[in-house]
Amino acid sequence: MVKMMSPNPNSYIFIEKSSRPVRGWVLRFRDCFVFFNYLLGLLAISALASSEIFPDLISIVLFVLLALCFFLERKQIIPIEPFIKLAIAKWALPLIPLLYFVFGFPLLETVVSILVLLVLSRFVFKTELNDYLYGYLICIICLLLGAIFIQDLIFGAIFLAFYLCLGCCLMFYNMMVERVGSHSPPDTFRPVGENERTSVSLLLVSNAMVLASLVLTSLIFFSFPRLGLGLFSLESKSSPISGFSDSVSLGEVGKIKLNPEVVMRVEYKKSGRPIKPETPVFWRGVALDHYDGTRWRSTVANEWRIRKKSVGNIKLFLVNPKLNVVQQEVFMEPIDSDVVFTQGIPMEINGSFRGLIMDQSFSMRTTDKRIGPKRFFITADIGRPRFSYDLVSPGYQSGVLKKYLQVPKDISPKIVRLANDLGNNRPSRQGKAEGVLQYLKNGFGYSLDMEESFGKDSLEHFLFTRKEGHCELFASAMVVLLRLVDVPARIVNGFVGVEWNEMGNYMIVRQSHAHSWVEAFIPDRGWTVFDPTPPDPGGLLEAPGSGRFSRMMDFMRLNWQRYIVKYSVQDQVQVLNWFEGQGRDLMQSFSKWKDLNRKEILDVLRDNLVSGLGLMVVIGVLVLLMKRGNFLGMGRAPNLPSVTIYQSMLKKLFKYGLKKKPQWTPREFCSHLEPLSREQREIVFKVTGFYEKSRFGACEPEGQETNAIKYSLDKL
Repeated sequence: MVKMMSPNPNSYIFIEKSSRPVRGWVLRFRDCFVFFNYLLGLLAISALASSEIFPDLISIVLFVLLALCFFLERKQIIPIEPFIKLAIAKWALPLIPLLYFVFGFPLLETVVSILVLLVLSRFVFKTELNDYLYGYLICIICLLLGAIFIQDLIFGAIFLAFYLCLGCCLMFYNMMVERVGSHSPPDTFRPVGENERTSVSLLLVSNAMVLASLVLTSLIFFSFPRLGLGLFSLESKSSPISGFSDSVSLGEVGKIKLNPEVVMRVEYKKSGRPIKPETPVFWRGVALDHYDGTRWRSTVANEWRIRKKSVGNIKLFLVNPKLNVVQQEVFMEPIDSDVVFTQGIPMEINGSFRGLIMDQSFSMRTTDKRIGPKRFFITADIGRPRFSYDLVSPGYQSGVLKKYLQVPKDISPKIVRLANDLGNNRPSRQGKAEGVLQYLKNGFGYSLDMEESFGKDSLEHFLFTRKEGHCELFASAMVVLLRLVDVPARIVNGFVGVEWNEMGNYMIVRQSHAHSWVEAFIPDRGWTVFDPTPPDPGGLLEAPGSGRFSRMMDFMRLNWQRYIVKYSVQDQVQVLNWFEGQGRDLMQSFSKWKDLNRKEILDVLRDNLVSGLGLMVVIGVLVLLMKRGNFLGMGRAPNLPSVTIYQSMLKKLFKYGLKKKPQWTPREFCSHLEPLSREQREIVFKVTGFYEKSRFGACEPEGQETNAIKYSLDKL
């Protein structure tokens, strides 16, 4: 028999190892305690690994070390007391400023490394049981760091699992404290719970309560007023993306097209109702005017700079007449670019930015440098798909248009002759543009095979030798050919939206949808869109991961961005309006039922016979389970013989005026038996010991012992 001190020094818990083999599915108390502690550590490290703060190889090493610690603790080898009294946290945390200011270590990586070291060391070294609480706190800090840098749906799964696991950890920790005390050393608490069993219903009920609290927290989250972070907004990891800066090397857009990651998701509404636009959709990014043979640059000045007001939209362009005005809700993923991508002619804009800049090529950027996920609300006229901007201002007739006639000084004579051949017999600018467009459409092919380098002769090699390439080469060739015949033109880098998710009714735009096209200035029409690139046989129209499961997962990611990461006051209003509308419809349905006669009620029930029967079956099964006491494992467990005998003893003692108070332990009750004789007290002691051994020692009594106790109880 093993005797262990409880937190109350005046009471004892007797645990006896059973020699009988345990049958069936049994959860041992110690196994549950160890498992949930390591699961919490695993989730904490997973949050850091998913944030990509350190390389994947280091993440794998950390998971292996955690698994090794789990194996050692299952064998009761760890935890052990540290060899030195100075805790790791006391020398590791002050080490951070030294490494950062003196040796120049990166701050984020240094902090994360110290945290991971603390997590792993807490599993190996412990001075007392309270150290588990310190470990939980460190794991929570790791989760918070992950929350800053993880914007994807995966954090929702990690957070939910962490939330449930933390509840189980705290529950088993408090049960451990009741057994050995919070200040017990590792040698004392390490073997505790080896022979104690944990009910499965305990885990089910506790997790159900945690989920209920999470639902309540979610209701508070969706109803609480939302404020913008402003200056206190946090940076987040972004996806590196090129091709949308003021200087773009030839070939950069082609490299983007090899990446299938999502850039943005767009919802379309017209008069408040969702619509699906005609595809392909050109999402305009940056317009570049200067070409030196290997690189495109933007040399135009800024047209205006404006700071976003606290309320209201920013007015952009007046369109007259309006052809097809739609509202676009754009959810941008974290990409390393401040470009605002637009479709059609934007009339108004609002969103998660502090201000906007627009240059004379009508390219817009945000003024703040935050690269986390953004959300834009754009009202645009998309009724002119082949026109970029049809406005004409006096400045475009004089100085600005000259920038769009520049060509490299060392342009190939062969390219000059080709441009003259294509444009000499066409007097109008529109005709010259159509001639160059038709030339590039015929006899040229599409290819994403990148050349090793793009030099000064890249366009000549493309036009006269290779005759195949990606969109950037086609657009660059057309701009140069048009400029050689006095047609102002510029290259535009953006995206072509072609992928539609019918599950959420929105457009998915990926990096692989990156595209370059041409805008040529046509008198009396404005900037006109020309796309000389032939169809991509591999994939503009065939999006990667276009299966139903992929679309469903992407729909979940969109809702994660909308209702969690970028939940706003507008969303609050929508949610409240939805509940108000559903409540109104429900009340109207009830009022209609009041006015129905017997025949109409029978007709309604007949029309919904299948669903009604299914609902009745579900309700019947739930009622049956609750009556049998097995619902969610919360039914009353059958009493052990020792419990029945002990309850019978309490009833008999009540006749002597002795009543056990709820806060008394069985041993404490034994110290309040003054009215009984010595023989009666010995019977009570004997029954109490039998009850404790069976109830708390997980030891099933023998039949002879049970009969002997019953015989003794009859003498009481």
